[in-house]
Parts: sequence; C-alpha cells; structure tokens
Amino acid sequence: MRRTTKVLLWAGLSVTAAGLVLAANVIGVASGTAAFLVDRAQVQGNATIIEGAVVETRSSSSRLLLNNGVRLQLEPQSRAKVFAERVILEQGAGRLTQAGPAALVAKGLQVAPNEKDAQIHVALSPQGAVRVTALQGAAKVTTAEGLVLARVNAGSTLAFEPQAATAAPPYQVEGCLSAGADGFLLKDATTNVLFDLRGENLAQYAGRYVQVTASQWPNAQPAGGASQVLRVVQIKVLPMGCPAPSSRDNQPSKGTPTSHRASGRTKAIVAGVAVAGGVAAATVGLTGDEEQPPTISR
Repeated sequence: MRRTTKVLLWAGLSVTAAGLVLAANVIGVASGTAAFLVDRAQVQGNATIIEGAVVETRSSSSRLLLNNGVRLQLEPQSRAKVFAERVILEQGAGRLTQAGPAALVAKGLQVAPNEKDAQIHVALSPQGAVRVTALQGAAKVTTAEGLVLARVNAGSTLAFEPQAATAAPPYQVEGCLSAGADGFLLKDATTNVLFDLRGENLAQYAGRYVQVTASQWPNAQPAGGASQVLRVVQIKVLPMGCPAPSSRDNQPSKGTPTSHRASGRTKAIVAGVAVAGGVAAATVGLTGDEEQPPTISR
C-alpha cells in the first residue's frame, strides 16, 4: 500500500512538473475565425503558442499575440515559425501591427519598426523576393548580423533579394556625394542608408550624383553618422541633380547628403542583397476580426 502511494505521488509530481515546463514555454496565443494549423494540428478558435511552434493559415488570416506585446496578422495561405524574440515568415505574408522586441524574419532578413507605432507588411513573392511595405511609420531591414540594408520610409515598398554568397559581398549604391570634415558621405537613393566612402580621387565627384561600386571596409569606424564604411572600386557620374551647397562660402554641406533621383524603379546592392525601389506594394487584404485581442489560456 505504501509503495502504491509513493508511485502515485511520483506520477502526480511528474505530471505537475511537465505542466509547469509547458507553461513556462508558452509565449503567446494564436486565434482565427476559421480553422488554422499549429504544428500541423488543426485548431478552431484559439490556441496557446509555445516556443518554436509553426502556425499555418488556410483560407483565412490568423492573429498572433505574443506575451511581449508583439502583434502579428498572418495572412491566408501563410506559414510562420514563432519564437519569443523573432517570428520567421516561411510562406505568404504577415502584417506587424504592434511592435515589440521580436523581429519579423524572412529569408534571413530581419524587419523591425524604425519608429514607434509603425505598422509593417512583409510578403514573400513567388520569385523569392522579400517585399517590405511601411504602412505606418518607417521600417528597418538588417542582416542576421545586424548590418543595416535599408530604411523603408512610411508609405513606400522595397523588394529584397539575397544573392549568391561570396567572400566579399558586393555593393552598388548611388546618390549625391558630399564632402566635408567627416570625409565623403553618400546616402543611397534606394535604401536611404548613409555610407562613408573611402578611396582615391573622390574630391572631384563632390556635389555630384554618382553610382558607386564598392566593397565593405572591415573593422573601419564610420564617420558622419554613416552605418558602414565602403572601399570604392569604381565610381560613375549619372545625369541626376543634387541640391546646391548650403554654406555661405559655397563649400559642400557637412550635413547628411540628400539624393534626388528620377521617378521610377531604382536598384541597389547592399552586402550582396539586391534592393529594388519603386515597386508596387502587395495588396493588404486580411480576413478576420481584428478588434479584440484573444485571451491567453494556459
């Protein structure tokens, strides 16, 4: 009798411990007005989400509400792997409606708000590109290592397509070259990223709109608020306008350069990732009630 009691007590403690471990791994809740899948199991209504769970939608969208405050609308025919610190979009599209510490990851690229209350739409195209639309506020796109690829302004869309990996990822950027006390700076017209350019005979291009082919200068400290230092390999003047110098002595402005590009599609290559601007935004059409967040059950 005593042995039976011990066995039952041990079994009860094991079940309790398993329940506590499961509760500790719960990171949020998923909900939808129609059936969706969580780790390949069909769900109707709400489901708690544990670390690493895969949520997949069918004909309707699903809402993901994480305990850290991140809120994501997963569109129909989409799939995402959910972690507390990141949501990996594996198929389809998602809309980040409330930001938090978690980034939305697509094809290794990390998309996060660059402003408070920003709303971002991320879609995987059939051709393999990642389309990022800043619906409200601005967004920032980085590599897994944190290297800034682009800043997406509110109301605009950029398409990203990682290229084949190379020992020295290529760069091709364009914009107005500014010369000042901080050296030579160029804000790329497509990605809105500021670069610190270094190379020979750059002074003759100051104040002109140029296209630059370059490579990253490892371990160099960027100047003038730039995010990266580039070693110029080739530079070419393009027939685009640049703003006049702002100083009274007609010297190049020391502020952030502003690039003026003709309307239409623009392209850049940053750290081996092709970035296209002037692309049409993906249609954002979500099915399902978004007014009330679901209640997390444990």
